[in-house]
Amino acid sequence: MAIEYSKQRVVFGEPLANKEAIQWMLADSDVEIRAARWLVWETAWKADRGEDFRHEVSIAKLYSSEILGNVLDRAIQIYGGYGVSREFPLERWYREARVRRIGEGPSEVMRYIISRNLIKGYQRY
Repeated sequence: MAIEYSKQRVVFGEPLANKEAIQWMLADSDVEIRAARWLVWETAWKADRGEDFRHEVSIAKLYSSEILGNVLDRAIQIYGGYGVSREFPLERWYREARVRRIGEGPSEVMRYIISRNLIKGYQRY
């Protein structure tokens, strides 16, 4: 949605998508989404193979829920005032994303689990 909106929204005579700051927001969001997807796929791959995937699931949950907020925040920024209006679903998604960082284990708990595994000598590689 943010990509399409930035291509359509004209600011100072040119599309918002032509602004470097917007391009960087879109690029950062793409990188984060792809990284989250790979973390989830790695976790699923280990689960499918019958391997212990508890450490990976904590990492995937932490990273995915954190970047969900980042990506939505950037989309809202690109939309400007419309981003927080009820005319678009972004404000609702943002609220729901915040709950995701709490439900099924808050980010702090995921960080605790990850660090505990590392301190105990968990070897991923």
